[in-house]
Amino acid sequence: MEKEAYVARQPIVDSSGNLVAYELLFRSGAGAQSAQFTGGQLQATATLLENVLNSMGIDKIAGNKKVFINCSREMIISGALNMLDKERFVLEILETVSFDEQTLEAVEAAHASGFEIALDDIVFEPSILQKLAPVLKYAKYAKIDLTTNTKVQRKMAASFFKAKGIIPLAEKVENEKEAKGCEREGYELFQGYFFSKPETMSSNKLDMAMASILNMLSLLRRNPETHELEQEFKRYPDMTVNLLRYINSAYMATYHEITSIRQALTLVGQGNLKHWLTLLLFARTGLDEANDSPLFYNAMQRAIVMEKLALTMKNRNVTPDEAFLVGIMSHIDALCKAPMVYILSEIDLGDNINYALLNEGGELGKLLKLMRAIETDVYDNVEMMLNELNLPYAALVDSMMEAFSTEQPIN
Repeated sequence: MEKEAYVARQPIVDSSGNLVAYELLFRSGAGAQSAQFTGGQLQATATLLENVLNSMGIDKIAGNKKVFINCSREMIISGALNMLDKERFVLEILETVSFDEQTLEAVEAAHASGFEIALDDIVFEPSILQKLAPVLKYAKYAKIDLTTNTKVQRKMAASFFKAKGIIPLAEKVENEKEAKGCEREGYELFQGYFFSKPETMSSNKLDMAMASILNMLSLLRRNPETHELEQEFKRYPDMTVNLLRYINSAYMATYHEITSIRQALTLVGQGNLKHWLTLLLFARTGLDEANDSPLFYNAMQRAIVMEKLALTMKNRNVTPDEAFLVGIMSHIDALCKAPMVYILSEIDLGDNINYALLNEGGELGKLLKLMRAIETDVYDNVEMMLNELNLPYAALVDSMMEAFSTEQPIN
C-alpha cells in the first residue's frame, strides 16, 4: 500500500511569512482524483498515516510545525485518528461533510480529546453558515478559499469568524496583492502565496557572493576534476574559509585537521558540496532565518525529488544534476526579488536549464510542472505529467519519501 500513496505539503504562513504549519495532501493511488476520503480511500489514508507518517516520523515531514489533514465524514467517525499526536495534527473537516448526529458527536469527541479543528473551503453565504452553525464552537480555524468568495464575502468572513474567536485563514492566495489585501481585512494565516512569485521585483545586480555560488553550482554540473574546483575556490577566499570551517566543525569527525582546499574538496565530495553551496545560496537571500523559510524547504524538496526522478528517466537528455539545479533555482527570483531572466543572464547554467526555468520547457520543465502540480494539489496535472514523462507512479512516491527523509538543512 505504501507504494500506492504519496504525501505532499503546502505551507501555511503568518502575515510575516513565517512558517506556521503544513497541510498534508494525500493520494491513495494513481486513480484517486481528490483529497477526499470515501469508501476504500479510508483504508488507504489510514495505511498512509500509519506507514508513512509513523515510519518516517512527523518531524522529518513537518519539522516542529503543526500539520493539517483533510478529513471526510468516514475518517472522522472511524476512530482511525486516535493514533495521531493531538499536539501536532489539526483535523481539517472537508466542505462536503454533513453534520448529522453521529458526525457531530465525533467532532465533539475529537475536540474534547485535544484536537484542533479547521473548517475547509468555506463559502461565506447564509446556507453554508447555517450548515456550519453546530460545529463553530469546536473550530479554531476557518479556511476561506479566495477563488470561491468575492472580496466582499472574504472581508465579511474575516470579521465574522474573528468575532467568534476563530482564526481566519486565506487559502489559494496567488500573489502579494491578494495577501496584503487579506491581511488588511483581518486574515491571520495564509496558504498558497509562497508558491507564487512576488508581484513587484526589482534589482540592479546580483550580490557578488551569490553570483560566485551560482557559478560554482554551474561548474559542478559539468562534473569537474578536483583541481578545477580547487582553482575556482581560490578565486573566492571567503568561500574557501567557510568551507574549511564547515569541514572542521560540522561535517564529520576526523582524526586530522583539514588544512587545504584539495583535502576539503576530496573529503566532502561533489554531492555534499552541491548541497552546502545551496545552503549558502539561500543564506545570501537576505532571509534572517533561511532554514525556516517555506521557500527554502520547498526549493530543497523540489530539487531532491527532481534529482531522484531524473535517475529513473532513461534515454533522455536530462541529468540528475540538471534536475537538481532546476529545482533549487525555481524560487531564486522570488528570493532575490529579481526577474528570472536577469538572474540567468548573470550565470551559465546551460540552455536546458534556462528553458525549463523561463518557459517550463523540455523534459526538465515537465519535471518542474510535475512538482508544481503536486504542491498546488492539481492531481489531474500530476497524472498527466507522469504520463508525459513516462514515469511510474511508484518512482514519484519513492522520490518524495526520500526527499522528506533527507531534506534537513546542512549546518
